[in-house]
Amino acid sequence: MRSFLLVFLLLLAPALYLYSAENPPSPQGQTNLPANQSLGDDPPVTVEPPSLQHRAEQGDVQAQYNLGLAYGHGIYFQQDYVEARKWYLKAAERGHASAQFDLGLLYYIGKGVPQDYVEARKWYLKTAEQGDAYAQFSVGVLYYDGHGVPQDYVEARKWYLEAAEQGHATAQRNLGFLYDTGKGIPQDYVEARKWYLKAAEQGSATAQFNLGVLYETGKGIPQDYVEARKWYLKAAEQGEASAQNNRGLLYSEGHGIPQDYVTAYAWANIAAAQGNETALRNRDLAAAKLDAASLVEAQKLSKEYFKLYVEPFQ
Repeated sequence: MRSFLLVFLLLLAPALYLYSAENPPSPQGQTNLPANQSLGDDPPVTVEPPSLQHRAEQGDVQAQYNLGLAYGHGIYFQQDYVEARKWYLKAAERGHASAQFDLGLLYYIGKGVPQDYVEARKWYLKTAEQGDAYAQFSVGVLYYDGHGVPQDYVEARKWYLEAAEQGHATAQRNLGFLYDTGKGIPQDYVEARKWYLKAAEQGSATAQFNLGVLYETGKGIPQDYVEARKWYLKAAEQGEASAQNNRGLLYSEGHGIPQDYVTAYAWANIAAAQGNETALRNRDLAAAKLDAASLVEAQKLSKEYFKLYVEPFQ
């Protein structure tokens, strides 16, 4: 199984789009982050340190990579990104795809080396050209952001597509967003839905949310509040505040479901608890429709939702 080098939070593009009753919903932006997985299928360390060190020093390319992983993970050794880079580089220069990718990751995030997007692209590209989806996605991110290369949505789409066709969920989601917004390609909601759906079915909460937006607004597909509610729920249950807010609005407006201000309040309140200012306004609008007893009921339901759909993701 793939081993993890470092674990990062998903860093979304600057604008997270929400909506209130007066404004139509919009999709969320790109997920821009390095792929957070090492590519090696082997465990990071398969032998004791003296033997691993000896084999690496004797030129065993897999041992060199594994020794880099050991330093990067802090297994058997004190975590040391400088040493990790040293051994990744030795293996990478001999064509080891996993070492090339992980070396690119160190340059991308600036661990053990100064942050250098040009070097990150160099090493990601070597792996991407060998057909690895994680590296292809990462090259796409660099082009989308203009890090180490001129910003180029056409190139971003090219690399996202390579990864997406191999089943990389975040590449599928990002590719859907390019079609949704018409960046680098003609705007095409049908294609956006196609790629969002692939990512959504793999559990991408943001893709689920964006798919819900397409159904709610009827872009590329007939408007369908029931389907919108379905996909918002899948995202909301993963802690996605924007989906929680939008689901609450469907209850407030009675779209695809009987109007229910108690449930609308509960969803909006847990989104507001995560800092969603639009949800805060929507919660207060729902509260204004409730009598005292119903408000107590709504607050109780909100606490239940918070335990289920917020706390596990904090």
